[in-house]
Amino acid sequence: MKKNKWSIAFILVSMAMIAITDGLKGILMPVFMDTFNVQNTQMSFMLMLSSFAYIISSFSGGFLCEKFGHRRIFAAGIFLQFFSILGFTQINSYTALLVVIFTLSIANGLIGISLNTLIPLIAVSAQAVFVNISHFCFGLGLTGIQKVGGILIYNSIDFRQIYMGVAVICAIYIVFFLLTKTPNPSISKTKTKNKVKINSIFFLMVFTLGFYAFSESLMSSWFINYMVKGYGLDFNKASTFAAIFLLTFSLGRLFGGFIVEKIGIEKSIQISLFIALILCIPGLLLKNIGFIFLSFSGLFFAIVYPTCTLWIVKLFPNNSISTTGLVTTCISLLNIFSIFILGRINDLYSIKFGFWILFIALCLSFTSSFILARKSQHLKN
Repeated sequence: MKKNKWSIAFILVSMAMIAITDGLKGILMPVFMDTFNVQNTQMSFMLMLSSFAYIISSFSGGFLCEKFGHRRIFAAGIFLQFFSILGFTQINSYTALLVVIFTLSIANGLIGISLNTLIPLIAVSAQAVFVNISHFCFGLGLTGIQKVGGILIYNSIDFRQIYMGVAVICAIYIVFFLLTKTPNPSISKTKTKNKVKINSIFFLMVFTLGFYAFSESLMSSWFINYMVKGYGLDFNKASTFAAIFLLTFSLGRLFGGFIVEKIGIEKSIQISLFIALILCIPGLLLKNIGFIFLSFSGLFFAIVYPTCTLWIVKLFPNNSISTTGLVTTCISLLNIFSIFILGRINDLYSIKFGFWILFIALCLSFTSSFILARKSQHLKN
């Protein structure tokens, strides 16, 4: 553990840096609209482009890590992140904004896939605890940048100046990277390649993580809209329920790893998804009274994604890096498609009816995880 302390610190800082650099675009969206005189449609396209760039990066990143090594891909991502942030300080048009958003998402995708596949290589005694704490740092970085960004915008600080401040932080981060020795698995010189096994285990993992990711996206992005538009709750009260969800979600990530270490990866994921699913039922049926149940479900949403990254390593030990990249790509595509379906349901019926897709998604994720655990156990025996 002592030997890896700087690597561990670097990984935790890296998770926060992804959140800091990526999280600014959400809070600055109204500023971008006013500055470049664009509408919501153009902002939606910007977010789609960002997601598409992240998909490309996630898909290629795993294979690039295996081909060139973690260290080089980390370096490529970190330096591209820095130059993208510098680009924000110079942009004067919507087109330029799209370019830097695209390159920043590519950079964060490379860093993200490197982190997700590097974490299991760090020799720590409580790996599941470390994985969940690292993802907690992402939430911490996101919360911090949104709070600080909001204060700076309120005080009429130009967004270019804000990004200049972030560029300084990125420069310090680069120095930290150069001074830190991270594990870099040896690259195979043989011609034989361990190809990703596209089998039933792979698809069950995609469904488990994909439907979970969609459920998490629903709660983090649509929960306030559901309460305000669906039930006429005032924004302050709706924000309180949303804050409880984010708080319990963060606490779950901070402490959930200890539970994973105690009861194991498979059981932890299944129990978490099942309890979240159970809380979802009164949350949707009891209307205004049920919001508190949905809020506290964050505690059980928390550990699923980071713990699944450990499950992938366990199920695909010979090509976990490529598999993680491909799984991440597939769940991103599934998530984008699911959000499109949700939007159509909300338009055709109502957001109250549409939000029941949360229950369906959690059901599908839990069922997939249950079948996956049974199938992987059967193959082991």
